[in-house]
Formats: sequence, C-alpha cells, structure tokens
Amino acid sequence: MSGIAFNALDPQTRYKLLCGIVVPRPIALVTTLDDNGKVNAAPFSFFNV
Repeated sequence: MSGIAFNALDPQTRYKLLCGIVVPRPIALVTTLDDNGKVNAAPFSFFNV
C-alpha cells in the first residue's frame, strides 16, 4: 500500500493537496439583509478547510 508522507511535504503543497481532495466541494449560500430590507446572496465554497 502506498501513501503520502504529509509531514514531508512543504506547506504550500500540503495546502494544495488539502484543498484538492475535498470533492465535490460543498457550497453554502450566504445571505445578508441591508438596512432597506434588500436581500443579497452569494455562493461561498471555501468553508471546509
């Protein structure tokens, strides 16, 4: 069985690997309400890492 020596990777490679293995990437719909009651919604997909 082969594997990845996570502690042997540099921080940038660790980050890329961690971000790349979350598939499918969950998406949250973030909503806000302004002072006039107008709703704003935006997709946000980087909340797992």
